[in-house]
Amino acid sequence: MQTIDVRDLKDLLSHESAADTLVIDVRTPVEYQREKIVGVVNMPLDDIENYVDDLRDYNHVYVHCASGNRSTQACTKLDTLGLDNIVNVSGGITAWKDAGFHTRENKRAPLPIMQQVQIAAGSLVLVGVILSLLVHPVLIGISAFVGAGLIFAGWSGICTMGLILARMPWNRVTS
Repeated sequence: MQTIDVRDLKDLLSHESAADTLVIDVRTPVEYQREKIVGVVNMPLDDIENYVDDLRDYNHVYVHCASGNRSTQACTKLDTLGLDNIVNVSGGITAWKDAGFHTRENKRAPLPIMQQVQIAAGSLVLVGVILSLLVHPVLIGISAFVGAGLIFAGWSGICTMGLILARMPWNRVTS
């Protein structure tokens, strides 16, 4: 898999023709709506195979995400689908910002799902502890249930709370 550093990408983008180069962001639409690199197109990892024909039209397709994990998955998937013009952007948008490059932020867009999960889980644990102290000890079960859910999510890779939060009205992306 080909990779590129964000500084090299920035330099290339200032020299390459926009007609034969595309930078894609494989984060979720909510993450993309919250903060993005200007001029980058959102093609979420979960739907990346739907864009294969479009991506064939470019000499170079640079793929980024938040930190590099999902872009690596996307590059691997696109490679298995026969694309040889794919380049992974090391470090993603995090490295882009760390290098001092500009992003466009929308503070009114929803928080990333994992941040929402952390807020919800932390709140439920705290409420469970407080209720068990003030109302009835059995209510500590709320905290235990949330803890068990987090363990299951870490073990299985399936975060039920995240899936539920992703379907909430405030997390629906409008064009």
